Amino acid sequence: MQVENHPGSNILTAEDAIWWSYSTLTTVSYGELYPITTEGRIIAGILMTAGIALFGTFTAFAASWFYQEAKEEEENQNN
Repeated sequence: MQVENHPGSNILTAEDAIWWSYSTLTTVSYGELYPITTEGRIIAGILMTAGIALFGTFTAFAASWFYQEAKEEEENQNN
């Protein structure tokens, strides 16, 4: 079932949908493509939440890695 089948939709092809999904998931979303149907907006909300969670998790991992290295270095200097 195609979600964006409304006449005013600007997501017309599979390539458009893939590009829109990728740019939304990566939280870039240039705004040239956007869903206009309710189903499309629900999918967009899920993708946005997933993108924020993905990058939030990566950022937390990187921060904890740097913190752990700094903590180990400080412990080595104290001994």
